[in-house]
Amino acid sequence: MVSSDQVRPAPPSLPMEADPSGFTERAPDLASLLPDTALSLALSRGDALAVHAALSARFEREPKGPARDTLQRLLARPELFAVSERPPRLGGALGTGFAFVGLPPVEKQEAPFVATRALRILGVPIWPLSQHLVRRGRDGQFEVLGRVPSSLGLARGVAVLATVGLVTTGLVVGLLPAALHEVSLANGLSRPVQVSLNGRPITLEPGVVMKERIFSLEATHQLEARWPGEPKPFETRSIQSGTRAVYNVLGAAPLQVDDASDSAAPRRLPGTIASLAPHEELVADRGGWELLVREYAEAGNWQQAAELAQDVAIADPTALRAREEALRWSLPYGWDRAETFTQELTERYPDDLTVHHLAQDVAFALGHEETSREHYAQWAAQAPDSLFRALLHVRSRPPKEHMEAYWVLRNRFTESPEPQRALARLHLDDGDAEHALELLDFAQAKAPESSLEDLEFRVRTLVSLNRMRDASNAVRQYASEPRNRTWELAVLAGRLDRLTGPTRSQYVTRDLIPPQVARSHEHMLVFSLLTGESTVKDEELKAVADPELREALEITRALLTDLEKATTRARDTSDAVLHRLPLEAATVLALEFAHTGDTRSARRVYRSHLALWLARDPLETYVLTGVRKPRFALLPPTLVAAAHLIRAHELEDEKSQGAEQALAGKKDLLGGFARRALDPGYKEYVPRRLPLNWRRWHERQITIIKGPPPP
Repeated sequence: MVSSDQVRPAPPSLPMEADPSGFTERAPDLASLLPDTALSLALSRGDALAVHAALSARFEREPKGPARDTLQRLLARPELFAVSERPPRLGGALGTGFAFVGLPPVEKQEAPFVATRALRILGVPIWPLSQHLVRRGRDGQFEVLGRVPSSLGLARGVAVLATVGLVTTGLVVGLLPAALHEVSLANGLSRPVQVSLNGRPITLEPGVVMKERIFSLEATHQLEARWPGEPKPFETRSIQSGTRAVYNVLGAAPLQVDDASDSAAPRRLPGTIASLAPHEELVADRGGWELLVREYAEAGNWQQAAELAQDVAIADPTALRAREEALRWSLPYGWDRAETFTQELTERYPDDLTVHHLAQDVAFALGHEETSREHYAQWAAQAPDSLFRALLHVRSRPPKEHMEAYWVLRNRFTESPEPQRALARLHLDDGDAEHALELLDFAQAKAPESSLEDLEFRVRTLVSLNRMRDASNAVRQYASEPRNRTWELAVLAGRLDRLTGPTRSQYVTRDLIPPQVARSHEHMLVFSLLTGESTVKDEELKAVADPELREALEITRALLTDLEKATTRARDTSDAVLHRLPLEAATVLALEFAHTGDTRSARRVYRSHLALWLARDPLETYVLTGVRKPRFALLPPTLVAAAHLIRAHELEDEKSQGAEQALAGKKDLLGGFARRALDPGYKEYVPRRLPLNWRRWHERQITIIKGPPPP
């Protein structure tokens, strides 16, 4: 044996025959303790428990010095001695059974740690049994990586712990009635949530109410809600210990209380924390947070509606609908509140492009373009090599500066497709579809279209060049990825299919409709109205169970045949019905009301859709005055087409009306809802190619003014 003052530097790991399990590779300090007969024998056998026993025995007799310090460090690493075996039995009821105790905080449980398996009685650890290397999986359950040798402290503390536990158990039995609690957990969000109840994780599926019976002598219960796999909770609450407590995550689940002792109708249970009387039962309605937001808004509690939607949007980065609802109920009644909310979103999700676009659009709608431009200029200057920030800065600038600014970005970031696609949009607006397609092809060589917005722009460019088969093939390729098959893609595909016809179409439209949408009678009626795929009959509308949706569909159908009848019904209907209208139908109604001077009805319809409210000023200005505000051309083509066609009603001479209708047709090449509803001479638009000599002259001007096209 080597004494403490003769410890040598750690030599290389031992050969395979002396250490078949590779202990000295994982812990080179082991070699510094050799020669040691007991340790050498344990290493040669590859027995982790024997190695641990040899080190423990050596530690007991080793005097102070470097060798003892080495032993202490090695024994403090129980993962070195983990032995793979069948996971131990766990489980029980009302705090009685086998469980892991001595756990670290939940946020630290994703990394491996040592936990003690013990027998518990009514929540009190009575007898430690073994120690294991475990970690918390993404599903919230423990993964046992192996058994580790029990520590000396555990072995010595068994008798003491058992004695204390038995005494405590006697006290607990007397307090049992007061220490048993029921906690109901509710999830009204659209994703599973992991709730930590006094440190114990519980996974709640969407729309689920789960009852948990726990034993606790504490005055409060600690609750945390987080997304599975995320270390940081998005909500933390504590509730007073009571016999029947309720925790509603973010207050998002629409809960009702049914009082068995009272014949009155069930009452809504608001808030995140509540308690139930012994004779009350908890019932969850279907619809989640969206149902609650709608109820608050219809009752006139717009602030509550906005606050709940904001809480959901801040907590869930995937809840795009919540962002729209939060702003929808904030913008008309508190513009400062809306801008504050978007700023909070950008701080919470600084790398989310849609969040920044939303913040910019809100600033534009509120007339705060200069403030937004200054903010994004400073933000971009802080990271000069960031294309993400540079693109947002350009977007915040006046539209007349976009062409030059995007050319600068194209030259700076030559391998990035985004500046190419941005330039292509500007060239298509200028009528130069061929140059736009060259830019799109150059961008696609770098990276294929990854968003529906990019795909739609390519389709519109190809349609403008009368390359219908290529446009249809682009949709087919994009839809080959199952995750891309959304409602919006189905509407785009349906409209394009109507243009291309069966001989040139490269897909079957119905095959691209998401299954959950295809099974919905109501969604398929909306699909027919928006794409013109088929007519909607009275019998089909009567089959719609939801009265508000049924009326919204009736108004939408009426817009296609009788504008006056549709506006009369929309004027007298409820806000809930207006909210169920498709965006394009709502745009036609809002602009028609503004055109006829019915500002009250126009404001109600604007308020029904966030996108329409944000585009209100440039759309309405053009309809009433014919003035194109700078951002008018940047609006979605279907909305711009609606403005042109409503503007045509304002004009008296047929020539001017025809000009507006032609502008609508060129802007909305796919034949959106407004064109089918308002253009009396509507027919499938087949654009003509420009004369060759004019195209060559135009290309020379572009080369001189804006630089050469991409190679």
